[in-house]
Amino acid sequence: MRSKLVARNFTASIVSQFLSMALNFVARTFFIRYLGVNYLGLHSLFSNILVVLSVSQAGLDLSMMYNLYKSYNEKDMDKVNSYLSYYRKIFIYVTLFLSLFALGVIPFLGYIVKTETPIAHVSLIYLLYLISEIYGYFFIVRIATIKIDQKTYIITYWNLVTYCLSTIAQILVLVFFQNIFLFIILKIVIGFISKSILSIYVTKKYNLNLKVDSLTKIEKKSISKKIRASVVDRLSSVLINNTDNIIISVIISTTMVGFYTNYFMVINILATVVYNIIYAIVPSLGNKMYTEKNDLYNDFKNINFVIIWVVSFCAIGFILLSQDFILMWIGKEFLLDFKIVIVMGINLIVHQLQQSSYAFVDVSGLYEKTKYATFGTSIINIFLSILLGLKFKLIGVLLATFISRLVLSFWFLPFAAFKYSIKKPLIFYFLKTALFLGIFIAIGFLTFFICELINFDGGKGFFVKLPIVIILPNLLFSIFTFKTSEFKYLKKQIFRVLGV
Repeated sequence: MRSKLVARNFTASIVSQFLSMALNFVARTFFIRYLGVNYLGLHSLFSNILVVLSVSQAGLDLSMMYNLYKSYNEKDMDKVNSYLSYYRKIFIYVTLFLSLFALGVIPFLGYIVKTETPIAHVSLIYLLYLISEIYGYFFIVRIATIKIDQKTYIITYWNLVTYCLSTIAQILVLVFFQNIFLFIILKIVIGFISKSILSIYVTKKYNLNLKVDSLTKIEKKSISKKIRASVVDRLSSVLINNTDNIIISVIISTTMVGFYTNYFMVINILATVVYNIIYAIVPSLGNKMYTEKNDLYNDFKNINFVIIWVVSFCAIGFILLSQDFILMWIGKEFLLDFKIVIVMGINLIVHQLQQSSYAFVDVSGLYEKTKYATFGTSIINIFLSILLGLKFKLIGVLLATFISRLVLSFWFLPFAAFKYSIKKPLIFYFLKTALFLGIFIAIGFLTFFICELINFDGGKGFFVKLPIVIILPNLLFSIFTFKTSEFKYLKKQIFRVLGV
């Protein structure tokens, strides 16, 4: 049953990802056409600043999951309701704190926003973006119940329907009104209605009663401690992953943020593929923590193998196809230097390889062990981004992110997962990762040299290279790894999904 739910969750996430990706590109095309590159830069910058809210929300969500898995596994719904009730109280305070933090940015917008032509009502636009991010906190507690029941596919499909409706409505607003205020307000209204309906559905389906409060003081203290650690960990991750746009805007320009985020949107889509893999597996992994602990190392090996494969393939595709794609999509005036593309591809690999470790940190509640490593990485990143950004501009900011991860979090996260959760020597992780990654690096160079023989650019180049980039790396990696236990596991899961 657990494997079927994992397969169903994974299928839902992949279907949702591809449909959302297609809609996202269409919406961005209309945004650039009707509002221009200055508003695009502003949109990207504000989304990046306020991602602190959505990522903190995800951190609280995962922290909550850790405490709920055991109670739900034991069918103790009174305990589940008590946890949810206490979390709701905490989330009210967290929402207030994060809102005040986000409002504190307003006086500094004049220093952060640098566009070629002035944009009116920047503070009001920022406030609307803030509302669009913050309202989700009021629904997170109830919706979490679906996740501990391992039925995240329900949330995924519902969110997909909402996203489709919201995006179509926003495109119509852009075409007929060219108004950024209506563009954001539509997202807020449709999103609020959607989450309200889902919250009502969950409350009725699981008979939730958030007035129950049977937690002891010790349990509440433990929850508060884990939440503080979780928030520190996630906020630090934001400083590592989402300060680049702010620094680029201040050092270079907000317009450059728009150019950069055209590429970063592709990176985000690829990263979301990895996140969806983890998102589909984590609920099952969380339940296993209390039932089949001896099997955790095999789970880690298999998850890590899948992530290495997906991430390496995505990075090769991004490096070799993104220039042709941007040229075909919005034109040569939006192209960045190829060296920047390579560094972005490397950053994708280094960042996403940590996701298997993050999964075990999340389900084991190890935020107390990892928060200082992520915080340290974030401080190194900000310092190096400013230093290298001033000297080397955009590529310097991106190199700083790569270096800061490599110095600390890249090795410490797997160290924490192996020492406190998996309880195996860390050398196993690094040997396997180095082996599989080494194979893919060699395959990447071979694919690059073959694609260099193709003399087409833009749409022709993209569609001629696309089958090579899809088939060659995956075929060669399959040949090199088909005898491994990890490959056999993946094959078994694929056949299960296909019903073979």
